[in-house]
Amino acid sequence: MSEPRVSDIIQTIKTGGARDLTIRRSDPLTGQVEEVVINNERDAVLARKHMPHLFQPPMAPVIAPQVAEVAVAAGNVGSSKSVFRLSPDYAAPMSHRVAAFKEHLERSNSTTKYVDECLRALEILKDIAGDLPPDDYSPRIVDEFMERVKWLPRNPEKDKKNRDLWRKISFLQATHHVQIEQLPHISESTVTKHVIRLSAFFSFCKRRRYMGHDNPFSGRTPKRKMTKGGATESLAERLPFDLQDLEQIFSSQLYKTRTMPHTFWPPLIALMTGARVNEISQLYLDDIVNDIPGKPDAWRFMILAKRTDQRVKNESALRSIPMHPRLIEMGFLCYLEDLRRLGHQRVFPSLVYTKASGYGDTVSEFFSRYLRDKVKIKDPRKVFHSFRHWFCHQLFNQSNAERMHIVSLTGHAREGTFERTYAHELHYEAKLSLLNRLPLPMLELPVYKQGDCDSYYKRFFVNRAARARRDAAKDNTVQGVSLKPKTRRNQMRAGKAS
Repeated sequence: MSEPRVSDIIQTIKTGGARDLTIRRSDPLTGQVEEVVINNERDAVLARKHMPHLFQPPMAPVIAPQVAEVAVAAGNVGSSKSVFRLSPDYAAPMSHRVAAFKEHLERSNSTTKYVDECLRALEILKDIAGDLPPDDYSPRIVDEFMERVKWLPRNPEKDKKNRDLWRKISFLQATHHVQIEQLPHISESTVTKHVIRLSAFFSFCKRRRYMGHDNPFSGRTPKRKMTKGGATESLAERLPFDLQDLEQIFSSQLYKTRTMPHTFWPPLIALMTGARVNEISQLYLDDIVNDIPGKPDAWRFMILAKRTDQRVKNESALRSIPMHPRLIEMGFLCYLEDLRRLGHQRVFPSLVYTKASGYGDTVSEFFSRYLRDKVKIKDPRKVFHSFRHWFCHQLFNQSNAERMHIVSLTGHAREGTFERTYAHELHYEAKLSLLNRLPLPMLELPVYKQGDCDSYYKRFFVNRAARARRDAAKDNTVQGVSLKPKTRRNQMRAGKAS
């Protein structure tokens, strides 16, 4: 069959006869076309040969990679097989831009947590929707992604029952499993967080001219539902403790059963400082300082992120908080001295670090069990973070302090040029004055005495070493045969097994 004339091709396009061809972003003044989508290879070759003027200036069009097969194999919607693009940069898949995006975030002094959240969101997008060029994430693909992402499992790293399963399967498989089995899935606020992180990536691609279309995740943030009281659901997810709750939590009969240091001290520190659970759990001994000349009792918690296993929510969270006199009366400084004597560096050395949650998981988990099982507070909106809500609520209502003074203690973001630029760290005396106005509940708890934690830490680290030896023994076993046989007979068996 002979090739059609150029005039025939143009006439076919004008009359709507070219169903496999779509022209996007044509300029009526210059005649320049940014993108031509052609869904069959023969017509694509003809267009390249006979209509190069559509793409000039500045350069000839290029054919995009064959990404559709990958998307179809994953069960997703892919992009067109043959796409002419204004710039070759537009054809690179999303994964090729991740490294540049990460470098941009790090240069912008983004927190490690934020960077990790962005990279995780991109991995989720890649797995569920496919690794497409940024321009190819069409509204339909994003719609399907939004419908599927809400079924991701909730807190997969904390889900002891299914944790191994989540590690073995893909994000897409996990969403189907959660939906079919009706398992707990992520909240609307978590979906919103993923969308915001993805929107940041596509905005970056647009600024760098890695894509020609608009940000596909712009305006995709789910609308927050309103509660009966007029607040959004996200604001109603956590409630502050009230005085009755605190009296029950710190009841001497119940609280004296919390003998492990990481179950006894963190709730008290949270009550008297308003610090977040991970800010407390990641403390090192040298983060608690007494460096004000002439004031031997002026101890402070330094909320910092100077080590690789420490992190804070944002730059505003970097702050110092005076140690409440009541905490000193309860023997907290004596506990710190015991840790130094035992050779530990961290305030709670038995806590284990995880990349997902830092050191705070164990503290939150143990406190939740205590709150539900012993204190009998069942409201799911009351959790460890409710101490921080209570702290902020009391400072706002009881102290009559200015907002700028309160955020200096709580680590919330500052507002306005004056607060961000000129109002530096609030003086120790001013902060301590605010803390002393807190209406603390009655705390009739035993005072810590020197050596009280010795037996616990000795027992804990002996047990940890024993577990490590058992795990090492399991790792040195292949198909039930020891890799270090003690006898010649075992060596022969090992040889046969291998």
